[in-house]
Amino acid sequence: MNYEYDFEIILLILKIAIIVLWILDIYLKYTPPEYRFLDITKERFWAERVSFLFDILIACLLIYLFDPFNPHPLTKMTKLTLFLVGIMTILRANWSKFIGDSPLIKLL
Repeated sequence: MNYEYDFEIILLILKIAIIVLWILDIYLKYTPPEYRFLDITKERFWAERVSFLFDILIACLLIYLFDPFNPHPLTKMTKLTLFLVGIMTILRANWSKFIGDSPLIKLL
């Protein structure tokens, strides 16, 4: 049985869940409270939990892949997973804080 493939399928499902929760968060942010079908605090609670689980599983995948004592080849699915993790990390970064706290930008 190929556990690496199963692990990556779980990561794919979590990626999809994170994207759905991002979209839901944007929707709930701009929808008046009387038209919301879900409490925004519950959505953010679950978004944080899913994101944390995803981060832990990615860390486990990186430890597995880059184990110096037992190297593993990268499959196409693994490459795709790591590519999407990079994109999601860039999108999830707190750019407003980074740019707002930058001394160079404050000088401009």
